[in-house]
Formats: sequence, C-alpha cells, structure tokens
Amino acid sequence: MSKIRILITDDSISQRTVLKMKLSNYDDIEIVGEAVDGSEAIEKYKVLNPDILILDLVMPNVDGKTALKQIMECNGDANVIIASSLGGEDDVEECIRMGAKLFVQKPYDEEDLIRAIRQISTSNEG
Repeated sequence: MSKIRILITDDSISQRTVLKMKLSNYDDIEIVGEAVDGSEAIEKYKVLNPDILILDLVMPNVDGKTALKQIMECNGDANVIIASSLGGEDDVEECIRMGAKLFVQKPYDEEDLIRAIRQISTSNEG
C-alpha cells in the first residue's frame, strides 16, 4: 500500500512540529514537505505534488485563501484540508466553495485529523 503523501503549510514552526509528530505515528502517512506561507505552499505543491495539502488559513505574505485559489487553478482536483484556529464560518464556507475538501480546527485533534486525511484518501481511490 502506498503512503498518503502530505504537505504541511503553517507559519508557526510549533504548529508544524506538532503536526509532524502526530502524523509520524502512522505508517500509511508520509510528510513530503513543509511550507511557511501561501507562496511557498504554491511552489512546493507544484514540485512535490502531494496527495493532501494541509493549509493554514491565517499566514503572513500570502494567506491560505489566496494560496488555495491559486492551487485550485493549477489543479482542480487538489486535496486541500483547511486548518485554522481563527477560521470564521464565512472563511471556511468560502474555502469549501473554492474547492477545499475539509476543515480541521486548531489545535489539532489527532483523531479528527487522521479521519479527515483517510476520508480524502479513500474517496480518491475510487
């Protein structure tokens, strides 16, 4: 079975570290890269072509919503999980309309996150 390849985008190094620690407990998940803002996420997405992008909404320079828009323009089938502690419902709904698959609240609940990752991964196998 191939691993689920994930790119993590968050401007907080502590959030990225926590996320990597949680996901490293699972044999079927591989972290293929990290990005510190939306512009880096866009560049790394194009290069790494991950199965799933975990994208923070609130970041300096290029925010998650802007990055999501550009990633969906270059790959309409991109699997993006929006993550935010501040995400207002309007922002979340807008991101889902733009093509994000799911929203996960921060701080990360490990079970919710793994469920979201596996849900997207399973829906793509068919």
